[in-house]
Parts: sequence; structure tokens; C-alpha cells
Amino acid sequence: KNAIWPLGASRVEGNPNDYYSYRYDLWKMLLDSGWIFDYVGTQTDEFDYPKVDGIVFDSDHQGHGGWTSQDILEHLDDWIHAIDTPDIVLISSPGGNDALEGLSMNKAISNIEKIIQKIQSYNSHAMIIIEKMAPAKSDVMNDGLGARMTEMNTALSGICVELSNDKST
Repeated sequence: KNAIWPLGASRVEGNPNDYYSYRYDLWKMLLDSGWIFDYVGTQTDEFDYPKVDGIVFDSDHQGHGGWTSQDILEHLDDWIHAIDTPDIVLISSPGGNDALEGLSMNKAISNIEKIIQKIQSYNSHAMIIIEKMAPAKSDVMNDGLGARMTEMNTALSGICVELSNDKST
């Protein structure tokens, strides 16, 4: 059974009726594909999702709306100890809130590298999947933020290549 850890901010946490997390749709697709897995995390949804073939949605996650890469990095050790080491980590739009708050991109990149390295130190065989940042809501999107997101996605691609190895991808 694969332990899958959805990690990130609001795109992981979700807030139904305003915006949904990707976790439920992914959960349905993984079930349909015959995967044997368990979402892990110290957070759980309070929302009622439809059952699939009589199976109740696994609502465990590690999403914290509004959190920056620094916030996530500061709590990572505690979370990993609480949930045990995951096999697969789904990191959603790391650095997105850093960009929205105008925080240093170099610091966000450094934090993301440390997050990945820390996960790999707990499980050298971890598969870490990083979601590239998508444009923000139209009311906050501007040319400067768009350029920063493009630059961050380029940096994330480089980090993925640099930190992938024979054991951890």
C-alpha cells in the first residue's frame, strides 16, 4: 500500500463551494486504476464527499491555506514524525503564496530545495511530484506575478533535475 502525502497550501486543503482541492478527483482516478494507497497527513476534511463504489473518501492531507514555503519547511519534521514517512509526496504549487505575498523568490527556491532534501532524508526512495504553479485568480494576477510564476516554474524544473537520483525521483 502506497502512502501518498498531499502537501502544500490552499490547493491541497481546498474550501468547497469557493474552490476544491484536487485530492478527491485524484482519489477517484487512483481507485479506478486499481491503486492500493492511503492518503496521509495530519489534516482531514470536514466536507462530505460522495462515496465511490461504497468507499468513503480518504480525506487525510497536509494542506494549509495561505502558508508559504517557509511555513511548510518549519513544520515538516513534526508532520513526518506524526504520519510516518510517505512513499509518494505531492507538493502543490510550492512558492505560490511566497509570490502572492511578494516574498523573496531566492528564499522560496532555497526553502523548496530544503523541503525536498528533508523528505529524501526520511525516505531515500520517495517519489516527489511537484505541481507547477498555475496563474492565480484573475483579480490578483498581473504581469509581474505572471513573470514571477514563470521564473519559479523554470527554477522548480531545475531543482527536480538536480535533486532526482537513482533512488528518489
